Amino acid sequence: MIYRLLSFLGAFILFLFEPFLGKVLTPSFGGGASVWLICMLFFQAVLLGGYAYAHALGQRVESKRQLTWHGALLLMALALMGWAWLRHGNPLISDVLPEPGQGVATLLWTLVGTAGLPMIALAATSPLVQLWYVRSHQGHTPYRLYAWSNAGSLGGLLAYPFAAEPLLSTPIQGILIFLLMMLFTLGIWTLHRGSGEGSPLSQPDTTSALDEVQTATDDGQTTCKPASPFAPWLWVLASAVGSMILMASTNKMTMEIAAIPLLWILPLVLYLGTFILIFDAKWELGRGWWPSLWLGLFAASAYLFIVAQPDSKHQVLMLLVGGSFTTFAGCMVCHGFLFELRPAPSGLTRFYLLIATGGVLGGLCVALAAPFAFDRIYEFGYAMLGVAVIGILSALRLGGKKGNLAAVSALAGIMAGGFSLWQEGRGSGIYMRNFYGIIRVIRVKNLLELTNLKTRHGMVDLKNPENPLAYYTPDSGIGRALELMMSLKQQMKVGVVGLGVGSVVNYGRKGDQYVFYEINPLVVDIAGPESKVFRLLRNSKASVEVVEGDGRVCLEQELRQGRARNFDVLMIDAFSGDSVPWHLLTVEAFQTYLRHLAPDGMLVLHVSNPLPVDRITLGSAKALNLYGAYMLNLKVDQLHSESDYIVLTRDAALLNTPIIHQRLVAGVGPKIYRGESESSARVAFLNADKPWHDDRNSLSQLLFKQSALKEITRWNVGHKPSPEAPSASSSLPQHGPSR
Repeated sequence: MIYRLLSFLGAFILFLFEPFLGKVLTPSFGGGASVWLICMLFFQAVLLGGYAYAHALGQRVESKRQLTWHGALLLMALALMGWAWLRHGNPLISDVLPEPGQGVATLLWTLVGTAGLPMIALAATSPLVQLWYVRSHQGHTPYRLYAWSNAGSLGGLLAYPFAAEPLLSTPIQGILIFLLMMLFTLGIWTLHRGSGEGSPLSQPDTTSALDEVQTATDDGQTTCKPASPFAPWLWVLASAVGSMILMASTNKMTMEIAAIPLLWILPLVLYLGTFILIFDAKWELGRGWWPSLWLGLFAASAYLFIVAQPDSKHQVLMLLVGGSFTTFAGCMVCHGFLFELRPAPSGLTRFYLLIATGGVLGGLCVALAAPFAFDRIYEFGYAMLGVAVIGILSALRLGGKKGNLAAVSALAGIMAGGFSLWQEGRGSGIYMRNFYGIIRVIRVKNLLELTNLKTRHGMVDLKNPENPLAYYTPDSGIGRALELMMSLKQQMKVGVVGLGVGSVVNYGRKGDQYVFYEINPLVVDIAGPESKVFRLLRNSKASVEVVEGDGRVCLEQELRQGRARNFDVLMIDAFSGDSVPWHLLTVEAFQTYLRHLAPDGMLVLHVSNPLPVDRITLGSAKALNLYGAYMLNLKVDQLHSESDYIVLTRDAALLNTPIIHQRLVAGVGPKIYRGESESSARVAFLNADKPWHDDRNSLSQLLFKQSALKEITRWNVGHKPSPEAPSASSSLPQHGPSR
């Protein structure tokens, strides 16, 4: 049992470690592509390094000393974490984290210094524990422990976003990981004390890993047969294809549906689940008729995934079901084939090293090579073809009727992969791609539109390019905020986080200054001042500046340089897509925005989003004693998009104008204040959520909450004033419960 617990706990801690580090470092380094790439490469390098260390330890250190070496490594990692705790008050979070805007080298050094050693020690756990198990339980298969390891990975994957993140601040999370590391190290040393001289664990294993393949029997015993000389290459291939189908289907699901946490967790849960089912070996799911079943399910679900059309009312359901079963069935094919080619126990560290190598190669193909090589999600079709190739290899291995049926099913997979590539290439418009995803420029008659496949980011009427369209019309929250400020000031300074096509600049007058912060260099090329595609910035009457980089990081850098912008209007337009950059919604981020605002300035947040980011925005407003107006534009046609805006200010008088009241659905503030217009919309009390902070926030919580707008609507429906009653619009209520 101790072997199972150690396998589970080591993987569990590792899968807490990875998202924790990303959480801690995001406010300092932002959401840049280089940040994502370096973190991804670091985590993959750590996993590969841990497996390489396990292989070297298993091959070059005598059995009775391996536990001592590994225990010493864990103690060293704990000592470094303990020293950090004494110096900084936390074992994993330094009080001298890099200032925002630091480069890639600083990020890599921070990752290595914070977690390099403990993560390598944890990554090495699974192969080492299996190696020790087989030497203390001669004749038994160790591979079921890999199922326990993947169960631990699955537990950590679910525990972090749904338990640790919402319940604990990041400093407490760091302490929890340290305590779990102590418990894990204690388990290793407990195992060490039971492996003294004469213990089976201290005996060498003399089985040749290169000449034999292990097969489990029903009673848990093992038999061996000659191994194929190509087996190591096939291990790498099967692992790489499994990794590719996971990442490619995840890319397609998040781009076609929404980039919300549940949609990238779901495929990864299924991926880990296939390892658990296969390596547990209770039902031999990689042999007999099973490969044919998995290949048939793979082809059918992939077809369902591919043919889901945007105009279908069942599109989301088809994408969810098709994408999930494509991932599950494809990984069952790959991992079942991998398990059937597993080596004798003495070769397991080499086996896992090559599995990790394949996983890294597959991940790099999708995450690194595909954005350079393809302008669309072609990697999904190629990953499908890879699964079909593994299916054909399985068919050749099976032979007979079972092999023939598997071959037919694999041919169906090849046809589905080819259809996917053809279907992907049919889309109209100009596609461009980088690490931030795919953007498309499409022209329909006189309308030129920019999208990221799922979300419209802006559009221009080529006959009347000076008219702001989509979310930025004069009736929108930003349109009315700019109209109000233009009525008060002869010249104004406007900041915008998120460029889109630059529609906001159409409000600019001669003498006005507009500063855009944009993280995606492709968008800067397409819509920036030098662009020949979207020319709004190029032809603007106002002076225009574009700052490339993460909005929050750039604003904080400017403050450190003594360059407070003193904006009259600062618009945060980074939430209109399906993803949520959480570090732009925290109280600390709002404090940065306010430092860049003029005393009578207005902070405008575009909160149109499938997730209830409006609740978090209002929570931060409450924490900072800001007055706010929730503004909704329901006019929807080809040129106008429904938009939700929250306008915040230190001065309530700015909001007490007909311009604001005409689109007002709720007013909030630290105390009751009066409206000036009897014609302004009815307002409701609003129950704002607890504000997010850099060290305490959780995206997963948004999955289970309704938007503030829905609560406001429900309140207004239940509180219609009688004809004789005075208008509810005469007072804009304070923060408080809606009931």
